[in-house]
Amino acid sequence: MGSRRIVKAWHQIQPLRQKAAKATAGTETGQVFKGSFRLTLEDLVTLYADQGWKGSAYGCNAWLPIAKRAVELKALIDAGREDEARQLLNLLLGSSHNTGTVNEKRRSLDERSGHL
Repeated sequence: MGSRRIVKAWHQIQPLRQKAAKATAGTETGQVFKGSFRLTLEDLVTLYADQGWKGSAYGCNAWLPIAKRAVELKALIDAGREDEARQLLNLLLGSSHNTGTVNEKRRSLDERSGHL
């Protein structure tokens, strides 16, 4: 996907990110995205685990560990295990994917799309 299209897509999901940020539970946050994309985090784990992506330069397999951590994070938040959730969030944001960490990519997209 071209760089401009990625930035445009990032810009378009900002209302969802803002709504999700106001959620008080992990499940509630997941419902925000499910309502728009019709996929749960667990669905993304299944999608990203599909071996059809293996070896693809743009394959989803690289996102699998990140998606699994997101599912675990949602469960920790729902269980009220805040300290563990915070630790896992830091680990998730530091997770590598292709050319950088999740946090670096998020920050770069925020800057490029004007959403700091």
